Amino acid sequence: MKYASPLQICLEGRDDVVRIKTQEVPTDQILTDEMQSYFDELIQTMLQYDGIGIAANQAGQSWQVFVVHKDYSPTGEHLVVINPRMVSMSERTHTMEEGCLSVPGVYGGVERASKVRLKGLGRDGAVLDLKSKGMLARILQHEYDHLQAVVFIDKATHLSDRKHSM
Repeated sequence: MKYASPLQICLEGRDDVVRIKTQEVPTDQILTDEMQSYFDELIQTMLQYDGIGIAANQAGQSWQVFVVHKDYSPTGEHLVVINPRMVSMSERTHTMEEGCLSVPGVYGGVERASKVRLKGLGRDGAVLDLKSKGMLARILQHEYDHLQAVVFIDKATHLSDRKHSM
């Protein structure tokens, strides 16, 4: 499948949009050609930068939209999540190293819920009810945090900079 051109990644500390809480996408806009093209651009950007997820504000738009790579999606297709809300999170947590396209070369351990339930809309406008665990649960939390203007470094411990070690 051919996608539109990738968007520029917004960086924490350089681009204010990364630190601004996002706004809901009007439901009557989801199926428009413009919005569908934007979803494709967001997917292409995630792929171009070898991401496993990306939020709209990481690509300059303050919308409540994020994408999850198809390798982690329950459908086997790239998952577009619109206007998500976190319904529940397990008390059990797990700490794992994370990185972020908006904080290139920096990694750190982040404690997150082992299981989550998130609701939102898909790119077709249909209701999504995602019950997840493992890596998908972690990605959903990471991307949902972006929409709340939270970057992983706000939660991480033992940050390391690998920009110069590659």
